Amino acid sequence: MKFRNLSLLILLLIASRAWTMDPHREITFDDIFRKQVFSERSVSGLRSMNDGSHYTVLVSGNILKYNYRTGDLAEILFSMDQLDWPGDGNISGYEFTQDDKKILLAADRERIYRHSYRANYYVYDLETRSAIFLSEKGKQQLGTFSPDGSKVAFVRENNLYIFDLETRTEQQLTFDGEQNKIINGAPDWVYEEEFALSEGFQWSPDSKMIAYYRTDETRVRQFSMTTYGNLYPDSYSFKYPKAGEQNAIVSIRVHHLLDDRDVEMDIGEKTDQYIPRIKWTKRPDELSIMRLNRLQNKFDLLLADAATGESKVILTEDNEYFIKEASDDLVVYLDNGQHFIYRSEKSGFLHFYLYDMDGNKIGPITHGDWDVIDFLGMDEKRGYMYFTSYEESSVRSTVYRIRPDGTGKEKVSEKPGWNTAEFSKTFDYYIHTHSSVTTPNYITLHNAKGKLISVLEDNARLKENARVYGLPEKELFTITTPEGVELNAYMYKPKRFREEGEYPLMIHVYGGPESQEVQDKWGTSPWFYLLL
Repeated sequence: MKFRNLSLLILLLIASRAWTMDPHREITFDDIFRKQVFSERSVSGLRSMNDGSHYTVLVSGNILKYNYRTGDLAEILFSMDQLDWPGDGNISGYEFTQDDKKILLAADRERIYRHSYRANYYVYDLETRSAIFLSEKGKQQLGTFSPDGSKVAFVRENNLYIFDLETRTEQQLTFDGEQNKIINGAPDWVYEEEFALSEGFQWSPDSKMIAYYRTDETRVRQFSMTTYGNLYPDSYSFKYPKAGEQNAIVSIRVHHLLDDRDVEMDIGEKTDQYIPRIKWTKRPDELSIMRLNRLQNKFDLLLADAATGESKVILTEDNEYFIKEASDDLVVYLDNGQHFIYRSEKSGFLHFYLYDMDGNKIGPITHGDWDVIDFLGMDEKRGYMYFTSYEESSVRSTVYRIRPDGTGKEKVSEKPGWNTAEFSKTFDYYIHTHSSVTTPNYITLHNAKGKLISVLEDNARLKENARVYGLPEKELFTITTPEGVELNAYMYKPKRFREEGEYPLMIHVYGGPESQEVQDKWGTSPWFYLLL
């Protein structure tokens, strides 16, 4: 009888233990970094084709063409096994000519800094199903088709080149490029890292000129560091200006291909300044130059004559403290050649404004006590500008469209959370990405009226893994400082959390500008999952 009671007691204890045990799987280092069970899927290498009816994606080195109207696979445009590659043949990027007849492929990528890289470039002809190896003289940077599709410009060993696709000849445009001294056509470390400038040259719309950066690093002090990764570490030296030290001297030049000559643009007498962006306008032979002083509290927009180099300032913005640095879409020129869209914080919030080409402000496009986030595109045919903003919440991104005169604003994305969109060239279709603290990337294809055509990625596997591992939900809240300022924050509570328990608290703060950490969006750093 005692034995039976003891057995019953043991069974009850085991049952009680099983009842209180967490049924979820434990999170391991191997799960996160090797199996990548919490990795969020996206659509890789997405490009809208210039015909406006198709888009392409890059999958395992293959370029797949899809129909916007149906969402169906139309054809495999390119497959890695079609060519005999000299390297490993791993494609990392591609672009089309404007007639969609050729593809520029970047393979065997070799990283330089955060964004920059060298690669082997190939031009693949979709009609003949054959490829041209761009150069056997070494890997190149920034391979880019000319607008008419007849040439490819690129940078090699700090000099700018073009490759003629008809004659299959290479022409060197600059000759003074040298490591740690002169860079032609590519940004230096400062411009790449601090201004996110990825390219150092731009073709003119008529393919007759190339505007480019010439960066003289001679006066910049050199910085050396040890790089690890191999059995024996290496030493790497580069020009790195620390705070208060001399920066590189940047000049802007335009190379005229017809008569093989350079014209230097007038960017002012000062050399201790920044030129964070250049951009061709919609008017012939006109290059816009964006200039920022060293203190980064005065911005000038210049228009330069590509033939003579003469320039004039059409817009100036001053701020006692700081002006947000130029980005690719800081200034957007409209096809009519008479107006441009400019983004500014002059009201205390970041908004879009409409200007004429003489620099006269016509009026605000957006306004309110909230910031815009990204410019998504301008549908000139229908007269709508697409953008994202924080209007609904400072932790949420919503897609809107609006007319350049500030009327007709409409919400495009309906679900609360983090939303963005990529549009077809004709704006007849768009690919919408939505995420929230409870929903990983959900990527869908829609027509211009918002009708759902197909689901491209639902991350069902990730949602199931989150359930199996009992991944805690990200909780959003606010913290009020002693000065009365409300700060957004998010928190992950540990698995098996009990309200009456006490737990160590780890606080992660990123103090860098222009990098919002708290968003109504799925996920966090993989390292943080180990702490749950």
